[in-house]
This record gives sequence, structure tokens and C-alpha cells, in this order.
Amino acid sequence: MRWFFIDRLVSIEKGKRASALKNIALGEEYLHDLYPGFPFMPNSLVIEAMAQTGGVLVGHALDFKYPVFLAKVESASFDGFALPGDRLEIGAVFKEMKEGVCRVEGTVTVAGRDFASARLMFVQFGDPVAPEENFVFHRGLLSFLDQNGVLSDGG
Repeated sequence: MRWFFIDRLVSIEKGKRASALKNIALGEEYLHDLYPGFPFMPNSLVIEAMAQTGGVLVGHALDFKYPVFLAKVESASFDGFALPGDRLEIGAVFKEMKEGVCRVEGTVTVAGRDFASARLMFVQFGDPVAPEENFVFHRGLLSFLDQNGVLSDGG
């Protein structure tokens, strides 16, 4: 993953749920490209933050043995804009896994207010691979995400 839209993985419960944080800083380059003078995080990037959190949840359920890809955004809704200074509290809840297809519900709250939700579908790709061969969940990404030790705690 080249672009990170989560700053910290806060918690993960294997095969159940995960939570992450994204702090929107005024210095983020994408804020100034869409509507000059009105910086906000585009909803597509909010979906990406939910997808990254959900993807880690699915990958963790599969012990990071398979690359996992977002296959479909089944639905998404938003209430307002994600602005500089906002802290996105991102949740992902594992709904089902069947034949390599996983469904996750993502939510985002800002200052305790419901901001966004999405139903996401992920697919696992190919046969199990060794950690050094998994280009989605490579060691660098996992160590970045595991700053709090939530992945290694068995959480």
C-alpha cells in the first residue's frame, strides 16, 4: 500500500472487528486540489480509509497468508464533510466470509457524530503465500500498523 489513509490501528478482534484513526491535517496535499479555498477529504478517500481498516481485518482473519483486495463498494453514505482538524474514528465489522469473498461493514464517526458508513466486499487472491511474498500485507506495512502491538497481542 503506497498511500495510507489510516494513521493508527487502535484495536482488532480476530474475525470480528477492528478500529483505526485518521487525523486530517491541513498540510495533506489532496485537500487543496478538489475545491481551492474549501479543503476537505473527498468521500472516495474516506471509503479508502474504511477499506484499509476492513482489509486489515480480513487479512488478520486469514492470518495474513493471502493478498486481499477490495472488490466492491456495495453501498456508502455520508453526512457532511471531513475537514482539516477532524479525527476520523473508523470501525470495521466482519459480516461474512464465503468461498474467498468477505463482507465488511465500515463506519466513521467524527467527534462522536456518525459521519459515514459503507458495505464493502473483499476477495482473497490465490494460494497462501509466505510473508515475504505477500505484496499486500508485507512486513513493513504490518510493522507500521502494529505500532500499538494490537496485531501481535493476538487481539
